[in-house]
Amino acid sequence: MAQSERAEPPSWNRHFFIGVLLLIQTFVDIDWPGPWNASFTTGTLGLTGILLIYIAWYRVIFERNGILPTTNLWRNPRRSIPQVAVSGALFIGMGWLFGGPLSEKMPAPSGMIMFLLGSLILLVASYAWLVLLGPLQDIVSTEEE
Repeated sequence: MAQSERAEPPSWNRHFFIGVLLLIQTFVDIDWPGPWNASFTTGTLGLTGILLIYIAWYRVIFERNGILPTTNLWRNPRRSIPQVAVSGALFIGMGWLFGGPLSEKMPAPSGMIMFLLGSLILLVASYAWLVLLGPLQDIVSTEEE
């Protein structure tokens, strides 16, 4: 049986929409029943939503299943690393906003979740810069040879 030259990219729609719904519930003050504080459940569902959105993003950007954006998958790091860093900074700003000035209007974990997401995005951008464009570029290129 012959395989097609290019396999279909994995589906991302379901992960994205379920993730968005779980993330949106973080901003709506719904008391979830359980033996713990309601904000714990809200935060856990929000983090699960972030994970699903990340998986959808990975599938769209890299056209494959997985979760680790290894350095060999970055097509144009000079352009994309600053974009990733700016988006991380924006999420950190939203985390500060939701956890600070707007904390009375937002559920408790929303600022923490946005700050965590921004921190993870900045971590990816920092790692990519260090390895692809920064001081570790020479070490990686000699390992590949």
